[in-house]
Amino acid sequence: TTNPQEIDGVITRAWQRIYNGNAVNAAKTVAMFCANYATHMARSEEKPIEEMSAQIVWENFQATEQSAGGMDGWDPLDFKLMPSSTGKEVADLLELIEGGAPWPTSTKHAKIAYLEKDGSIPGEAMSYRPLTIMAPLYRRWASMRLGSMGSWIAGWALPEMHAGVPQQGAADAAYHVL
Repeated sequence: TTNPQEIDGVITRAWQRIYNGNAVNAAKTVAMFCANYATHMARSEEKPIEEMSAQIVWENFQATEQSAGGMDGWDPLDFKLMPSSTGKEVADLLELIEGGAPWPTSTKHAKIAYLEKDGSIPGEAMSYRPLTIMAPLYRRWASMRLGSMGSWIAGWALPEMHAGVPQQGAADAAYHVL
């Protein structure tokens, strides 16, 4: 089928087991997990986030690389075209959002691309990995905040971690496996 509603229904039903999880009582499951593994959990001081500045925004926008556009009509590379004076307005907007203001409506929508898993059976719903593509502004904000937390993350990150750790990604994980 090419009907988006039918495709959504097939995928939703197939992934429902994963989305719902297998815990009857989530709070009890979390408590049991913490009781069993608390000694293995990293603990560190909370890191206050730095104020969002025009400089942070501008530098981040200039470092933007090509990636998929969002449903809001923005292409990530559009940020490179903005004048430097835009940094202040965007920083102010992001500070308001971090203070509790809602994200602009156009940034609240995402699209999903389904990537076929290696060795999977074509056409089977579980043969595809859903990749959620958020609005470019949201992705730039996440990049700014992750970048500002690099030194804090380095204090507790393990070599086995390959997501959310500066200078470590999926390619690094694949390299270690090979």
